[in-house]
Amino acid sequence: MQQSKIWRQPCQNESMFSSYREILSKPGAALFSAAGFAARYPMALISLSMLILIHTAYGNYTIAGQVNAVGILGFAAGAPMLARLVDRYGQAKVMRPAIMLSSASLLAVAGVAAIQGPVWLLYVFSVTAGMFAGSIGAMVRSRWSNLLHQPDLLNTAFALEAALDEIVFMTGPMIATALTTYVHPTAGLIACAVIGVLGGIWFFSLRATEPAPTGKIAAGSLDAGMIMKSGTMLSIAATFVGAGAMLGSIDVAVVEFTKELGVPASAGLQLGIMATGSLLGALIFGSRQWRVPLSRIYISVVIALALGTSTFLFTTAQWSLGIAMFITGMAFAPTITIATTIVQRIVPASRLTEGLTWMNTFMNIGTATGLTVAGRLTDLHGSTGGFFMAMIGGAAMTVVAVATLPLIRTSLRASRRQHSQELQDAISGEEHTESSTGRTEDLSSSAETAGSAESAETQNPGEKVE
Repeated sequence: MQQSKIWRQPCQNESMFSSYREILSKPGAALFSAAGFAARYPMALISLSMLILIHTAYGNYTIAGQVNAVGILGFAAGAPMLARLVDRYGQAKVMRPAIMLSSASLLAVAGVAAIQGPVWLLYVFSVTAGMFAGSIGAMVRSRWSNLLHQPDLLNTAFALEAALDEIVFMTGPMIATALTTYVHPTAGLIACAVIGVLGGIWFFSLRATEPAPTGKIAAGSLDAGMIMKSGTMLSIAATFVGAGAMLGSIDVAVVEFTKELGVPASAGLQLGIMATGSLLGALIFGSRQWRVPLSRIYISVVIALALGTSTFLFTTAQWSLGIAMFITGMAFAPTITIATTIVQRIVPASRLTEGLTWMNTFMNIGTATGLTVAGRLTDLHGSTGGFFMAMIGGAAMTVVAVATLPLIRTSLRASRRQHSQELQDAISGEEHTESSTGRTEDLSSSAETAGSAESAETQNPGEKVE
């Protein structure tokens, strides 16, 4: 488990993005980050491509939302199992055949919809595509955690990946809209399948930075337990369900809103505006080292995200929706970055991919719920119904986060104490086995860092940690 001291602002003469340059200079880092970006690019195309394709073929948002939802639920069921296999046996060995099956299933969805085949076949192929997609983002973050051992740099890496996610979601919806509207309704899903295979082959070919597989986990060990038994993990998971419901609802509502205005092709642009705001939020957030406790930052960004969703009901034109989307996006990536950092600190290192995948799973459960409910509400009440569902998701996310904040604080303090003890034990071992003092000094410094962080969590948020 990786721990951290309270984040502090960088020196004034330090470049705002020097931390990003530092992490990308690590051996193999830039390459696996770029490959991971390509491998997970289809995630921004699938939902909107499938939504537009199925609505075009069958003329019903309810069916389109349901087919999307079962695919997401398939991901929710399959991704944690794939992640556990990845941790035990390696990323490449497990995921190479999985991505092939997932991409083939996407092509099958496109084929069935193109001939307006039986709806039940759409459900079958959609759930199969989801079950074998795997969480590429979690595997990229697992590589960062394996490469970086300085907590501030690891936070920057997670922020970088959140920013790359937003580049995906900034450009993906526009590409999906263009392909399905101007090329062919099936073109979006076909592009998802092709990009997924090529990007996956590239990413999983980079074996040098792949975390070493742990092999079979011994019964009775800490790692053999269920990760989701942790109350903190459950609380963050519930928050992610709300965030996912918000995102799924926005997808449906924006498509209908732009149709109501007579400019359906601008749906991708509006979703891209939200992703742009999220991208800027991630880059700014990741470039700073904050002075306030992690738990305080977490609750702040969650509340900000919920407030952003409440503005959608007041939009009446393209420009006002764009402003609301941008503001909401600014809070989204920092929320994901902080939540990911909390998970990374409390989950055993040998189960990190699984832990991060569980968070993606719960967000996808929320997204499936949002797509389904918002699809029905949109059929009944237009875009207002979809935006109302988004507001409910944001409100639920905030309620859960506020209610469980003391639990999160307790878990972070406990994990720091455990890490400090591990460092002290390592120091004792080094004193008996190492003749060099350099390594011991490094460990001592890390122990002091963990100790100062533990005390700092109990201070007032505005107090600077010396």
